Amino acid sequence: MKLDLHGYTVYDAWQKYQNFIHSVDAKSVVVVTGQGQIEQEFMRWNHPSYVREIQKLPSRGAFRVLFYKKRK
Repeated sequence: MKLDLHGYTVYDAWQKYQNFIHSVDAKSVVVVTGQGQIEQEFMRWNHPSYVREIQKLPSRGAFRVLFYKKRK
C-alpha cells in the first residue's frame, strides 16, 4: 500500500497521513514525501504506540512505515 504526499502543503500532508494510518489495515505502507519540507518533518509525525519502525528507502523522498500488530 502506498500514500503519495508529494505536492501537498506540510499541514495538509500531515492531516492526510494521520487519517491514512488510522484507517489502514496493513503491516506496512510506503509513504512518498518528496525531497522538501515534508521529508524533513516526516519522522516527527509518527507516534511510537502505533509505528514500530520507519525505514528510509534508497530513493530519496520515500519511507516504509511498519506498524505494530493491531489488537482486537
